[in-house]
Formats: sequence, structure tokens, C-alpha cells
Amino acid sequence: MTRTKSLPHPKCYLFRDGADLVIVFGDLAIAKRGRAGTPQAKTWVPLVPGFHVQDVDDGKIIEVRFEVAVADLSEATIH
Repeated sequence: MTRTKSLPHPKCYLFRDGADLVIVFGDLAIAKRGRAGTPQAKTWVPLVPGFHVQDVDDGKIIEVRFEVAVADLSEATIH
């Protein structure tokens, strides 16, 4: 059995960049809040594919998920 070191979890935080409210995960800006008067108002606009951000509990909680689409593996060979 090989023991591996666990990596520290990246921090996720809110950052105000001028007029934009941005969610940063590690060193990566992953989503920004849609501006008032636009179709994206009151939603999180993804900046990085795979990240999904949404308000939960009337905005008291912000949920951040990372999802990767996996291609059909029925023909894949595993080595």
C-alpha cells in the first residue's frame, strides 16, 4: 500500500472587481454575478467551463459545483 499526501483544498471566496462580484476558486475566477437590467441579473454567469454556481436558500448560501462531461466510454480501452 502506498501512502499519498493529501493536497490542501483551494479556497473559494467572493471578490469585488469594480462593479462585478466574482467567485474565485483557488486562483481562478470561475463565475460573476449578472448585472441588473441584463438577462443574467440575479444569476451567476460561469467564466470557466465545468463550474456551476447557484444561490441556495434565497441567496443565504452559494453552491459551487464542478462537473466534467465524460464521453461515451463503451469503446474505451483501459491500460
